[in-house]
Amino acid sequence: YYITNNLSSTATRNQPHGYIDSGRTTNMNSNQFSNSTLPGISNTAERFTWATWLMTVFLASLVGDTTILIASIKYQAFKLHPVIVIFIQHIAVCDLIMSLVVVMTQSVSLIAGKWVFGPGVCYVRPYISFY
Repeated sequence: YYITNNLSSTATRNQPHGYIDSGRTTNMNSNQFSNSTLPGISNTAERFTWATWLMTVFLASLVGDTTILIASIKYQAFKLHPVIVIFIQHIAVCDLIMSLVVVMTQSVSLIAGKWVFGPGVCYVRPYISFY
């Protein structure tokens, strides 16, 4: 997630290029960007349009997956084999985790115009979204 155009910079060897430390970005010039927002979105209207779309996706996922979990756990609405019901519940829980970790963090970052969750979430987020 740390994307730079100049890989031969003189950044500290223990930190990735463009590492954000205490609110200031080290060793980045105007050609480079950090993981603060989607690359290339500097137009405020476009950022808020993407953020609105992502929040809509998040809310739809939250409502849909919560409905599936409540229907399958509390009301036992699915009259299927128990293994299939557990599989459906597993998919709903995984989708909720993806929505919370990936979609929500991206939409908040787009609204704020910078990455606000710190380096810990920045390192964990790709592992959750791709594995």
